Amino acid sequence: MVIIFSLTCCLIGLAVAAYFYFSSTKPYSRNVSLLNKIELIRDGINVYHTWQVYSFSYYCIFFALLLTSIYYGFYNSISWQVPFAFIAGIIITALVIYLATFITLNTQKKMIMQQVGKTIFNQAFMGAATVGIMSVCLSFLGVLFIYSVFGVDFLVHYALGSSLVAVFSQINGGIFSKAFEIGSQIVKKESDKLKENDERNPSVWGERVSVCTVSVGGRISSMIMSYLFSLIGTIMVINQFSTLKQISKPLSQQLINYPFILFGVGILAVILGIAFSLVQFSYTPLQKIIWGMYLTIIITAATVFLVNYMYPLQILTKISINNQYSVFWSVILGLIGAIIVSIVSEYYGSSANAPVKDIAEKSQYSPVNTILGGFRVGMKSMFIPIISIGIVIYLANMVGGTFAIGLSGVGMLSIVGTIIAGHVYSAIINNAKVLNSMGQSSNELVREYNKLDSFGDTTHSVSLGYSSIISFLSSLIILLVLGLQLKDSFSMRYDYVAVFVIIGALVPYLFAYFIIKGINATSIKAYQQSYGQLKNIPYLMENKTTPDIKSLVKNVLRKAQVYTFAPSAFSLLFPLVIGLVYGKAMLFVFLLGSLVSGLLLVIIFTNTGGLLYNVKKYIEAGNFGGVGTPTYQSSTIASMLGTPIKDAIAPSIDVLIKVMFVFSLIISPLFG
Repeated sequence: MVIIFSLTCCLIGLAVAAYFYFSSTKPYSRNVSLLNKIELIRDGINVYHTWQVYSFSYYCIFFALLLTSIYYGFYNSISWQVPFAFIAGIIITALVIYLATFITLNTQKKMIMQQVGKTIFNQAFMGAATVGIMSVCLSFLGVLFIYSVFGVDFLVHYALGSSLVAVFSQINGGIFSKAFEIGSQIVKKESDKLKENDERNPSVWGERVSVCTVSVGGRISSMIMSYLFSLIGTIMVINQFSTLKQISKPLSQQLINYPFILFGVGILAVILGIAFSLVQFSYTPLQKIIWGMYLTIIITAATVFLVNYMYPLQILTKISINNQYSVFWSVILGLIGAIIVSIVSEYYGSSANAPVKDIAEKSQYSPVNTILGGFRVGMKSMFIPIISIGIVIYLANMVGGTFAIGLSGVGMLSIVGTIIAGHVYSAIINNAKVLNSMGQSSNELVREYNKLDSFGDTTHSVSLGYSSIISFLSSLIILLVLGLQLKDSFSMRYDYVAVFVIIGALVPYLFAYFIIKGINATSIKAYQQSYGQLKNIPYLMENKTTPDIKSLVKNVLRKAQVYTFAPSAFSLLFPLVIGLVYGKAMLFVFLLGSLVSGLLLVIIFTNTGGLLYNVKKYIEAGNFGGVGTPTYQSSTIASMLGTPIKDAIAPSIDVLIKVMFVFSLIISPLFG
């Protein structure tokens, strides 16, 4: 019954997503110039996906050989369910990214054809809602299928397949995206005739492609990884508990029903919350999105209480939980954590609040003041979210132990569809605004886009802050599964513990080194390719022809892909070598060090980068002199540092740590 309920929730979600997408299609004027620009971006996206699939196939072959060697080396066989679940994870996650990319592009196409400003928000948010609901439902369907057909043991292989897609989508894509952003500024500096977002600049078109493929696809893949890790990790925690406490299979199955019910309920709550956001109340678009998220949380909490009330207490007592409402309180703790993180992220990310204004004021003096201000406030902003999540984990452990910690993560991630929708909305608005500025727009339309873009910057900041915290919590759940396998039956040498904590803490910085190196080299490639086209393509500077987007995307992406293999290989080799040589206990210590270090690094980079970017947008809106002033130049330089660390380095570290964790969980039985 539970599987049928969860499946029904997924199908309802997909039906609603389809309705949102097709109902947003309205008659629009045929502006041939703008339509041609959309098709130019579509050509770039097609080339991007083609080369990503081509390179990913080689990576999969390498990984398949590694995994096969491990299984045959230790077990002399490999079950056919392993590659099946692995490939299913790859296919479903790749499908989510592909659909999200083209839904985003087609939504932009509908928007830029609009002549009335008041319809823009609904167009943008309906497209974003389609992506958010679709992403969650398809990913959940994959887990339901693998669990129903093969059981618990192969869910982790499904998660691994999904993780590898995220590696290519986020790391390759992050380097690719930021290369064009930096390359665009270098080209503009070299030519006095080019302005900001000038359509003659080939790198500007590379940026537009990357917004659809990376800002949307890459970030979604990272959030979907957290979503899967939380669900699969909690199921594996329950399975591990059942083995340790010798719980019968029927009772174990009833415990496993909890996370499936919670995620199914979460889908329905997300749909209702998004529907609220689309209703024409007298709220600003930002208020609609934020209050829609809060409504989602309230509906989830109320439904979980009813579910918990109907479940018998004797099931929970089997795992030493004596409070019937422990499930409810665990989920509530996770939802409270989500609210706190969202409020803090909104405060520090919104241009209407003091932090952004304070840093913008410092930009009047020099870029150094802007950058220092960003890091100062970014470091300060991490305290409340981290302390809050620490309290959530502590209280959840008091309520119901490891099981409750897993459920608190499930609670926090049950609303991820709303967060994805808010993030995709910011990407859609940003691209549509730039494309609209290339055409002949009314003053009303320009003002509407500027207002919606400022709201999008805030939802973008909320999604980044939320993504960082849920990443930590979902990885912690996987680490708890590994910890339960140790069964408290090992002894540690304290010198070894110190050594492997330090090594683990170093790993995120090694990953950051590779990503920074890739951005640096690839941005030069993007500049060379773009400047070469400006020089060599006749009439491009006169704006009588378009850049060669296909060769531009292909050459820059191939350069970015060179810098993906080293960090990906290290994320697999570190746990394999440490586990084989020093055993499961030291692997656990190593992963713990990397998790804590990575969390701090990711949050500092994310918050600081978001602040520096929003300072630029705040000044761009006309504050402190606006565009063309030394203040704006200072903020632009600072933003060139901020966007790579928040959009490429931080999420890449996040994804690589997750790959390391899920791979460790797969190979941990080899270490005794």
